Amino acid sequence: MDYKSLFDRLVEREGKFDYDYNLYYNGNLEEVITRVSEELGRCSPNLYNLILDPPRIIRAFVNYKIENPWAFEAESLIKSSINLGLDIYKCEPCTAEELFELKDWTIKTGNGSLLRNPLIQPADSTTWKSTFPGRSDKTARYLTEQLEKKPVLFIALSHGGVAAGMDVYLRYCDSMMDGKEGKSVFYTARLSTDKSNDAFPCLSDNEKRYLKDKSIGRKIVIFDEDSFSGVTLKRAKRFFSDEVFNGKSLETVANFYGNASR
Repeated sequence: MDYKSLFDRLVEREGKFDYDYNLYYNGNLEEVITRVSEELGRCSPNLYNLILDPPRIIRAFVNYKIENPWAFEAESLIKSSINLGLDIYKCEPCTAEELFELKDWTIKTGNGSLLRNPLIQPADSTTWKSTFPGRSDKTARYLTEQLEKKPVLFIALSHGGVAAGMDVYLRYCDSMMDGKEGKSVFYTARLSTDKSNDAFPCLSDNEKRYLKDKSIGRKIVIFDEDSFSGVTLKRAKRFFSDEVFNGKSLETVANFYGNASR
């Protein structure tokens, strides 16, 4: 795998990382899918859209699953949205087709209302600053040293951790040799203590079983984009250890630590 980060490309194109960029968005999933498909067809796409829209797509499916726990194929749609997001970040040529397949599948499974549901992302300067590519590269290098380039189950705490999490994950996979990068798995679980008042990661029993199965033969990484008090990562580590992985060793990591310690 030869991963060229969209974040690195953004800095190269603009000559700097705009720390003041506003993450705020208010629209719907159908609008985001249309915009991404248009960007993928351009010779010089808007890199902010290619960076921020895939996590918004994942956000829409994750929220929908939590709000509609009995929705048919909701968890499969999350997995498809994650694969789509990773392919966009990897600049895979098939992603425009994937977008429309995901949209069609959403409709065919009876979840078409999701396409028009409000999709809102609040402004969050700390989350955006935590996506600075230098931070992601440092985190990926740290994981490479700690995990010795072994396959991982990488769980990003959404919603804020998805953009930086996918970038860190793909950087880590890029460091692996002998085709092992294809053996790692990326997933996301919402644990938003401030914005959504989540007390613990919002996972169904099916998702817990899926993650437990995918942990076999893989190192487990729990990622958040930033950590100030450390409470969120500690809560996530306790939950995953007790409720999902039966006490298996977990690596918790963030891109930015407010207390300047890992």
